[in-house]
This record gives sequence, structure tokens and C-alpha cells, in this order.
Amino acid sequence: MKECKVTIAVPVYNGQNVIERCVNSIFEQSYQNIEIIVVNDGSVDDTKRILDGLRKKDSRLYVIDINNGGVSNARNQAIKQASGDLICFVDADDYIDKNMLSKLMSAMDSNTDMTVCGFKTVYDGASDSVSCDSLQTVDKQEAIRNI
Repeated sequence: MKECKVTIAVPVYNGQNVIERCVNSIFEQSYQNIEIIVVNDGSVDDTKRILDGLRKKDSRLYVIDINNGGVSNARNQAIKQASGDLICFVDADDYIDKNMLSKLMSAMDSNTDMTVCGFKTVYDGASDSVSCDSLQTVDKQEAIRNI
């Protein structure tokens, strides 16, 4: 598959305690052809200040400030602004492995419409894995059936 630009969409509401770790994990991706769109969904904590500082670190980061409208609205705002060939959704309280995008991209072929990976839940120093190394590629019909 050709080198595609990936837009990473991150909705955030009052994420001052998690957004820096999330965005830094995206900055560190081994797959570099990305843009990062963080939609600040009306946060009333220090999220905006933290995002302003992060924006100075990497020109691939774009921040959209909107009035609080919920996570789906925030994701839709990111999609409207996306210039990537593909979109990846990451939640503000997530952080991702540095090779996640490379692995997802390498699993794709010309018939792939979506690539899905597993995850690991981390809480209070412990973790619970759910096939975090597994990858699944699906076409549009299979994606609709799965949803």
C-alpha cells in the first residue's frame, strides 16, 4: 500500500491530567506522515493551555476549540478539518505504542477499508491486555456487519 497521510483525531473535554501523555505518544509514532487534530470540546480546566504548549513542540498538531457539544460532535469537527487519506481515532485518556500506526498501515492492502487493533487497559499501575498485538483488516461490508 502506498504511503498515506493519516489524520489522528483526538476529542478532549477537561483532559488536563491526560492530554499531554496522549499527544506525546502520538508525536513519538514511528509512522511520521501524520497530522494530529485535537478538538478541545469546551474544556474549563487547563486543557487549552496545555494544548497551546504542545502545539509549539510539533507543527503537525492542530487544535480546534469549540463549545461543548459531546464526543461525537468533536470527532465530526476533526473529520471536517482532516486532510489525511485515512483517519485514526484516539481518545484523550489513551496513549499509544510508538509502532501502532506502522503496524496498522503494514496490515493494509488495496481492499482494506478499516484496520482494527487490540488494546491494553491500564489502571493504578496494573494492566489488562485484550489481544493488543492482534490486527484485523475489514472491507466496508464487513465493517458495517460488525457495527
